Amino acid sequence: MTLVVKCRNSVYLSFFCCFIHVVNAQSVEKLMPRIYTYEWQKANGDTFDVLIENHLTDQIQLKTVERICLLALLKSVIKSGAFESYSPSKMDLLPDQKVNVLKLEFTILNSNEEKQDQIHYFSFDALGNVYDKSNYP
Repeated sequence: MTLVVKCRNSVYLSFFCCFIHVVNAQSVEKLMPRIYTYEWQKANGDTFDVLIENHLTDQIQLKTVERICLLALLKSVIKSGAFESYSPSKMDLLPDQKVNVLKLEFTILNSNEEKQDQIHYFSFDALGNVYDKSNYP
């Protein structure tokens, strides 16, 4: 009887170990590469492939960077006030002394219908929260 209980416990233990291994394998997240292209679509259907260059010294998860990009783009569109002509071109993830910085380069059409290049800076944390950083660089 004790042999059956020990065998049954070892089966449960081995099943539990396999389960933990599978869960850990699935929870491994992709890390942000050095160069990445983020696809963004405005509400009017326009799509943009925005180049992102990663200059961070610490590694960060790709899904966190995608969240940061989305929030920064939305904040930048609202801040610029040029909803129709807003066209993002490039983002840079930069390390700073205490926080990380996202540099967002974009173009809008001015009142004379001429393209105007602009840059917005945002700080962000490792959780994907994005904050305005108007006093940078």
